[in-house]
Order: sequence, then structure tokens, then C-alpha cells
Amino acid sequence: MAFRPLLFLMLVSVLSLSSISAGGDVGTEHAANPDPAQSGKISRPKDAKEDTASIKEQQDKEYWCKRAAYYKKRIEKAQYEVDKEDELLSELTDAGSLETGADKKYIDKKIAKTQDKLVSAQKLLKDRQRDLARLEDEARTKKIPAEWLQCRPVW
Repeated sequence: MAFRPLLFLMLVSVLSLSSISAGGDVGTEHAANPDPAQSGKISRPKDAKEDTASIKEQQDKEYWCKRAAYYKKRIEKAQYEVDKEDELLSELTDAGSLETGADKKYIDKKIAKTQDKLVSAQKLLKDRQRDLARLEDEARTKKIPAEWLQCRPVW
């Protein structure tokens, strides 16, 4: 009597093993035709393309923003130098008008030196402004929106 249930269990296990070896791995039918609801991932090729495009657009926007901010920062520094030299020249001119003799010659030399520095600072400012204008032209030719160049980047 005990032999029949044991034989039945052996037969069931052999049949189940034969179906696995004949059909390959268990669940291959499901792997070939995955059910989106069961896999946990709902594939949306349209949304993936939109996400990729929006990420690319955001990266481009940050790129142009940082480039413009770099040139603007350089212009600010050059403008600071121009203002500083202009103020110093004004102070020296005022002080030089009151001096006579050896002190006058010393102040005149400082005035000449400061004027040279002012001229070079103004030239540097114009160069930096031209660099920004070139960037804006490049952006215009590449059809980059102007507001991308007007942002304040987060460093």
C-alpha cells in the first residue's frame, strides 16, 4: 500500500522535470511576452524621448547660462578696475592742483602712470565686452533663446 503513493509522487516529479527540460527554463513564455502590469515598469517610449529631450534642453540652457555668466563676471571685474583707476586719477588730479615744486613732479608722474593704467583698463573692458558680444552672436546663429543668456547660474 505504501508503495502506490510513493510511485505516484515519483511519477509526478519525473513528469514535472521532463516538462522543464523539454520546454527550457520555467517561465520562458513569460519572458518572451512580458506583461507590463506584472513587470513593474510601464514602458512609455514617447515619455522617455520627451524626458531625454527635456534633460538635453536643460543641459544646453545651463551651458549657455554659465558661459554668459563667465563673460559678464569678467566685464564686472574690468569695470571695477576702470572705476578704481578713474577714482584714483581724480584724487591725484585734485591733490596735484594744490602741490608745487618736487611734490608736483612726483604727483604728475603718478598721474601719468594712473592714466596709462586707466587706458589699459578701458581697453580690457572693451575687449571683454566684445567677447560677450561674440558669444551673443554665436548664440543667435545657433538659435539659442536670449533668456538663456540672461540667467543667474548656481555655482
